Amino acid sequence: MKHAIFFIGLCATIVSSSAWAQTLQPSTDRRSPGDQAIVLRGVLATPGTCLKQCRDQSTCFRWTFVRNAVDGAPNCFVGSAPQDPRTDGCCTSGRVR
Repeated sequence: MKHAIFFIGLCATIVSSSAWAQTLQPSTDRRSPGDQAIVLRGVLATPGTCLKQCRDQSTCFRWTFVRNAVDGAPNCFVGSAPQDPRTDGCCTSGRVR
């Protein structure tokens, strides 16, 4: 029984990890005018947290995390409409829908 529970937990971790990885697009900027700008601070300032901000909003379609943003400046942008990706080393982006 313990082995079955461990196996199920391991499979769930692998599936959720691979699904999360599929949404990350390094060196990609999907920002557009009208996006909601969010300031993530400290240990929360990660692409994963920005992705979560988007997933938590039912209307969010895509997100962009800006690395090395000026302290206090928005570093997470979420948008409700598709936006073509642009190659830019500033950012990590993704789509959730």
